[in-house]
Amino acid sequence: MKTQITKQHTDAMAVQQPTTFHKHDRMKRRNMWKFLVPTVMALAFSCNAFAAEAYIGPVKIERLGIIATATQGHIAGNMEIKILGGFVIPPGLQCTDSYYITTRKTTDPDRAMFYLLLKGKTTPPTAAEPETFQMLITDNPALTAFPGRCSLEYVDLI
Repeated sequence: MKTQITKQHTDAMAVQQPTTFHKHDRMKRRNMWKFLVPTVMALAFSCNAFAAEAYIGPVKIERLGIIATATQGHIAGNMEIKILGGFVIPPGLQCTDSYYITTRKTTDPDRAMFYLLLKGKTTPPTAAEPETFQMLITDNPALTAFPGRCSLEYVDLI
């Protein structure tokens, strides 16, 4: 009788061990996901982690245009602004061109910033000096339309 109980006990232990291993595997997978998800998210947002933005102004616009076709590194629909006399690139921004700001069409899909800039550039038509603006610019790679140039995020007619 004693051997029969020992055999049952051994059989019961043999059945329980895979359950323990399965639990261990589940814990490993859970820990892997706890590590993997934040890592993937950090990589996805890493381009924005180093992006900077800063205000410039007051500035005046020398030229304003919309790129009609993809040419010379431009994407069709980009808005290009040339600042009269250039601007001082604020510390922290990685832009290298201090005369042009080029913005993707997707940043200003309804062209609200373009029309505000156009209005300030063309009105009043009798004025000797163009209107002045304050702008929020960024070097965010996700928003940059042309290498070395900042992109426009916000514009205010002063």
